[in-house]
This record gives sequence, C-alpha cells and structure tokens, in this order.
Amino acid sequence: MASLLGRRVVFRPPASQTFLLKGFVDSAEEANEQRNLSKKEELKTAKQEAPYTISVGRGIKAKVWTNNGSKSTWYNVTFARSYRDENGNYQDADSFGRDDLLYLARAAEKAFDFINSKLQADEE
Repeated sequence: MASLLGRRVVFRPPASQTFLLKGFVDSAEEANEQRNLSKKEELKTAKQEAPYTISVGRGIKAKVWTNNGSKSTWYNVTFARSYRDENGNYQDADSFGRDDLLYLARAAEKAFDFINSKLQADEE
C-alpha cells in the first residue's frame, strides 16, 4: 500500500452531488447559485461605515472600511495615491511607483495596527 505522507489528497464528491451546509444539491451550478445568494444576502445586510483615512505622505493613503454584518464585523482596506490632474483637481490612482512603495507599506502597517486596535476594543 502506498504511503500518503507528504502527498496532497483532495476529496471530490461525485459531480452529481455537491455538499453544502444546507445539504446536498443536484448540480455544481445549483451549489454555486446557493453560495452566491448567501454572499449577496450577507452583503445586503452589512452596514458599511464611512472609512477611516490614514495618510502617510507623497499622497499615499489607506482607507479602512468597517462592515457590520448580521453575524460579524469585518474590515477592508483600500489604497490610493492622490495627484492633481491638468485642471488642478485632485484625483486618486490605484497604481504606485517605486518611490511610493515604502509609503504604501507604511500605510498598510498603520491600517493593520488600526484594525487590530478596533478588534481588541471589540473583545473588551
């Protein structure tokens, strides 16, 4: 008998039956529909608060979004680089140059610290 140590073993149910938390369904398409519906329901009931903005220099900023769902609270972070267009209006870009990367890392670190402080406050 061949040893399974060090080998990756993947269990795949028969194509005719896919198991979800709600039970068995007849097809993979039906399973995907159920997954998508449950995700959409969670997102619909989630209340998204205004973002907390972290600015670190060179126009680099992180926005921490708090999402309060029916079951839990989670956080998402978006990053942007502000610049002025030819008309002098501020715009945001989601691409970063080499000189921006250390500022981007600092923004990510501050966002991480902010989220951890919020999670610790929620536990208390």
